[in-house]
Amino acid sequence: MSRFHHVLISPGHRYQPVEIARLTAPILGKVLFDETRRMKVCGGWWLRDGEEQQGQAIARVATQQRAPFLHVESATPSPRVEIIRTIRISLDDDRLKLVTPRQERQIPVSSIRALDLSLSAEDADDAQEGDLDAMMMGTPAGDLLEKISESQLINPQPRLLLLGPDPQAWAIDRSTVFPDLASQGAVQSLANLLRFSGIVIGSLHQDRTTPETRALWRQLDLSGIRRDSLEEQQARIEALHMWIQHGGSLGEGTDTR
Repeated sequence: MSRFHHVLISPGHRYQPVEIARLTAPILGKVLFDETRRMKVCGGWWLRDGEEQQGQAIARVATQQRAPFLHVESATPSPRVEIIRTIRISLDDDRLKLVTPRQERQIPVSSIRALDLSLSAEDADDAQEGDLDAMMMGTPAGDLLEKISESQLINPQPRLLLLGPDPQAWAIDRSTVFPDLASQGAVQSLANLLRFSGIVIGSLHQDRTTPETRALWRQLDLSGIRRDSLEEQQARIEALHMWIQHGGSLGEGTDTR
């Protein structure tokens, strides 16, 4: 029976897609242009559902490039993570109350395996004046809101994903309602999303947040994921699920495996 091989690069490890694609394209029998595009949005999957020889060859590339990685072998294809749109969400003590199109449920905050905050937007020729919430100034959420408002970004769309222990994640975006914040008179959807993100981030240990999230949240780095697509975030959350399931860490540094 054939086995499936996967090579996962450590979350947050940065590399040049074109350079890596030149090395992986011949191994996978792909055209350089197509492999370069795949590398740009692969979310850390240098190989997904490949053959044994491909797995060994891609692992050698990762080793040569000094990229921290996991080489995983499985009897079945890599699982897809179901991303569920969240209509309404609130935090009550240590439990999240979620309303989705299909159900209402409560989950312990401690069951969240990974938190990933992405940001997609378009550039503008001139800086755009965004909504600022004076109540948030001096907080990480307020600092990020100010950074976004002062940047040359049009229609910023943050998206928060909360990955549970199963291949399932809840998506929170600017359409999500936050009852607790609404009761405080907060009505700005962008400010609300960032404020709620800060509440959840503060409730989790830092090793539950992705390096991309930490760069955005702590360092106000808009360059890394400012054009993050839904395709890339989907791939990243699925890579995170397998990475964590096989003992990988989301800490500041991860050893090559």
